[in-house]
Amino acid sequence: MDTANYICEEIKKNVKSSFADELIFLTSKYSKIQTSQKQALDKMTPLGRALVLSGPSYSPLAGKVFDKVDGRIQAYNKWEALVAGNMIWDHKSVIIQLQNSQKWACDSTTGLKFMYDIWSNIHYGFVGRFVGFTEFELINGAGYAQICDNKKPLWEWTTAYVVNRFVDIGDADILGGFDDAEDTQAIKVGFSLYNKFGKAAFALTSQDIINEILSFYYNDKPIHVAKCEYHR
Repeated sequence: MDTANYICEEIKKNVKSSFADELIFLTSKYSKIQTSQKQALDKMTPLGRALVLSGPSYSPLAGKVFDKVDGRIQAYNKWEALVAGNMIWDHKSVIIQLQNSQKWACDSTTGLKFMYDIWSNIHYGFVGRFVGFTEFELINGAGYAQICDNKKPLWEWTTAYVVNRFVDIGDADILGGFDDAEDTQAIKVGFSLYNKFGKAAFALTSQDIINEILSFYYNDKPIHVAKCEYHR
């Protein structure tokens, strides 16, 4: 399938991009306060350094905590700028073009059709985990985006939340419950693929992606896959 090939190449390309490098730095290596502390200490005399290090106001742990929080906030903002609607890592418009303006793409091998919005959600899950975000952060981030971006009536939000809460019992993704259940499962396909190929993304194939989607589909997860009326 052209769409599966496309998103597979996007995943492999984007995990090696400068955007990914910057996000990895922010989620795991950001150390602005710690670096400032070290630079200040290095400029001191041995006696001055000893006095500061032994003083009650010096707290290396506080610096680490601040760096972690500050780095995370910056990473969230940069991630949103990449994956929000119509941004560089929102692939829906490209996929619609690949599918000749159709929202579904049929696969003659399986006799199934795949909704166009599956693919970018898989990319979101895989690349998001690769750059250092947790599953909790990514699922809740998607739910928060839905709350901010959509203008659904209350009954639709309530229905979506209840469906999501019972799809995977035990999930702690509170805001994630507000995302569409099908979108959430597609993101989790990305998580599953990351768990298998995260350290070897270069080995990922389009067939691996399709197989993972089918695994969710055949296990009755709510995912945007249906029987194709043209391949019965």
